[in-house]
Amino acid sequence: MKLKENLNGPLLLVIILILTGAVIAGTIFISFKTQYKNTAPYKTSIELRANSKELAIKEITNDTIILDNDLNNLQVSIWIYSNPKLLGTFNIENNTIGGLKEAFSNINISSGEHVLALVNNSNKVLGYIKIEINDSKELVSSINEEDNTLEEKEDIDEEEVEEKKEPQIIVETKEIIEEENIDYQVEEQTEINMARGLTEVIQDGVEGKKEITYKVRYENGKEISRNKISEEVIRNPITKIIKVGISDYNLNEENILTYISGEYCDLDGLNTEDEICNKVLGKYTIYKLGNNSKLICLGNECSESSINLNDYIDTKIYNNKFYIATYQDKELYFNILKEDSKVLTIEDCTSLGLACGNW
Repeated sequence: MKLKENLNGPLLLVIILILTGAVIAGTIFISFKTQYKNTAPYKTSIELRANSKELAIKEITNDTIILDNDLNNLQVSIWIYSNPKLLGTFNIENNTIGGLKEAFSNINISSGEHVLALVNNSNKVLGYIKIEINDSKELVSSINEEDNTLEEKEDIDEEEVEEKKEPQIIVETKEIIEEENIDYQVEEQTEINMARGLTEVIQDGVEGKKEITYKVRYENGKEISRNKISEEVIRNPITKIIKVGISDYNLNEENILTYISGEYCDLDGLNTEDEICNKVLGKYTIYKLGNNSKLICLGNECSESSINLNDYIDTKIYNNKFYIATYQDKELYFNILKEDSKVLTIEDCTSLGLACGNW
């Protein structure tokens, strides 16, 4: 009886320990299951790849991944499946994920190849990315778009760059001779015995030639600078000569010159009904040649041979009865009292300042 009592004590203790262990194990299992469930939507990278696709990478740096997929304006959770661990929550803008260097520095992760999964807010895996990080927890690999394999980027230390030897520069200096054209000049010669507006080339222009010597500096075969050191003309240019006609009247033709004279008045002295001057200011002389008519004399001493205006003033005929012109800001009216006509001569051209020739 006493032995039975002695056995009941340890047995009860064992049962209590078993029950306590079961409770603890169940709690750990439930906690691990819950934690694992919240850690990643898939157990392994194998199961991940079976349930999603690999995302193409356009560019990758030590801090940023630029995707070649259209994943703009999304918030995603990024999981590391080699652990598995939650790297963090990121906003994708313009297909770019930034801030990865800081995120990797905040977790315990080994260097080497890893698989990252992008999970949206609905716990759906959008796809996975293959990356590689170095001992400094920086991204050093990118995806080859043709075969989707990892390509290692060269992780060059700044001190190593400084230690690299500068490329050798080969300097050459040469003298070269180049031939250049010399433009010819154009000379115009006025010709009174040619109608105005006509031209005639009487001598063709020819370009000249010159040789220029340059001193040229090359670095690794590329021209860096050149300086002209001499110049020699080997053929002078020939000037192009053009004859330009300036004659308005051909004296070989019969040009009728008419001198018109009479009395003039201004608007206040005009009898508008009879179109005659009631208040005469003086006499005038106008010459008419073809369709042109100009006032050449104004004053009481005017005659067909007198010219007392510094500049001839254009006139126009009005109602076939009289001429009108504007002189010193006044509009003058000219009654026709006399007309004398003759054939134009070189003397008339000289006295009237006309361009006349023979052709």
